[in-house]
Amino acid sequence: MNRQMERRSVAEMRCSAYLTVSAFELAVQRLNSFRECGEVRETEMPKGEWKISQVEKLIGLPRRDIQRACYSGRGGAAILQPADSSWGRRNYGIEDLAKLFVVKCHRRKGMSLVESAAAFKEFEKSDNAYSMLDAQVSLMLAQRDELERQIACGEMLRAATEDESLLPSLVHECVMKAIVAVACSSREGEEQACFALLEYCALAGGEEVEAFEDTIRSWVQSDEKPSSQSVQEWLEGVVVRASRARDSVSLTSVACVLARVLDHPSIEPAFELWLGPGSFEFIDEAVGAFVLSNE
Repeated sequence: MNRQMERRSVAEMRCSAYLTVSAFELAVQRLNSFRECGEVRETEMPKGEWKISQVEKLIGLPRRDIQRACYSGRGGAAILQPADSSWGRRNYGIEDLAKLFVVKCHRRKGMSLVESAAAFKEFEKSDNAYSMLDAQVSLMLAQRDELERQIACGEMLRAATEDESLLPSLVHECVMKAIVAVACSSREGEEQACFALLEYCALAGGEEVEAFEDTIRSWVQSDEKPSSQSVQEWLEGVVVRASRARDSVSLTSVACVLARVLDHPSIEPAFELWLGPGSFEFIDEAVGAFVLSNE
């Protein structure tokens, strides 16, 4: 009975997921059509200026810190010099916001405004001060990836300890999100492959999921080589079935997208905690070998 309910739940979720595929596909295709006909242009820097109350809300930096970052007198840090309005109130342009954003990042690390100002001065000696923004964004992206990985790990562990029947659904959700992430940053020629893989996963039935689970576990437990003929032939079958969801989609493009999906930070803990120790490494190496052999 529980097995039937699980399958029904998974089927309903896949049906719901499939309904989003067409809408998502249309959105991506529309965006790409804009690019092709030149409707999407490089965004110009905003011309407006922000009041301090708006900066507080946008950047998340306290008013006192904003004021001290601008003040060059005693107690100030003189990190930026925003324009003054005719009413004697400071207005903040986009470059000011960029500096204040970096200040906010410094403050989050426990740095004082004086230390933040010193960091700006030190950076200006060898590089443009605004490249500090690039460094902060890169750091936050790395932190985001680790956070996504930890969230996936936590959710999978919670399900594993409370109700193991939820694991396939959670893995499916992680995979679908990862495919969408790859599609949103798809390289030239990958768009249709993303749609094909997305539709294939949305329509995958309970029996196919169970077969995948049993196959991977069996190979890992028997120390099968990911590059072995049997594994590669099986993987080719998976890629072929996925590619059939879209006309003129090559096996190589689907395999390359699949490899990028496996790079998503949530995928490793999802597969590892669903299929057991060594399962993600096995899948990752199998897909890597398939991509290399089909280049």
